[in-house]
Amino acid sequence: MLAIAGGRWSISASGTDPWQTLNPKLSTRLDSRSVLIADVNGNGTDDVVRFTLVFGGQIGSISTGVKWEVSWEGRGDWQTLRVVRLASTKPPEAPEADVFAGRFDDSPGADLLVVDRTRFGRLYSKATDTIVTHNLYAY
Repeated sequence: MLAIAGGRWSISASGTDPWQTLNPKLSTRLDSRSVLIADVNGNGTDDVVRFTLVFGGQIGSISTGVKWEVSWEGRGDWQTLRVVRLASTKPPEAPEADVFAGRFDDSPGADLLVVDRTRFGRLYSKATDTIVTHNLYAY
């Protein structure tokens, strides 16, 4: 289990062991809508991944985007992986996007998928450092 205990990221093996500090530097909130746990780099150890929505001047006009960041093995500082532009033009005060982690191709490590309100998916692979459209047409 990963949680904030004692003001820092901490883990409890199998949810039964006492809490142990995982990252003494980070105390970022672990919101289930914006934080995923997945082995992004394929080294056999899970990483902590978060996304934040970005707007306007940060990536261009009115379009929204998603900034993927990772804490490798949950022990390092946040590092930006990529910013993914979304097709949505919904105003910033009410953006919508769903994020997933999984194996969507043959590359090692987990891929990161964001699906915007138009239901178009954008898939990021750390192994290939590419972003591809995951579907041709909104369903």
